[in-house]
Amino acid sequence: MSEQAEKFLEIFREACHSIPDTKILVDWMVFTLGVLSVHATETELNLIEDEAWRSKGRVRH
Repeated sequence: MSEQAEKFLEIFREACHSIPDTKILVDWMVFTLGVLSVHATETELNLIEDEAWRSKGRVRH
């Protein structure tokens, strides 16, 4: 498994706990997979994770 795929799974597991709204979670997953498909950098993955937190109205700790 690629490093990006491993990072996605790690973020996804956290998102499942942090994003109870299924529609937001699915939208976020689709967006994330789209970014990964163009070889996301770790910085981009961090931005995605931050966006997931913002969508919940929370700040990442």
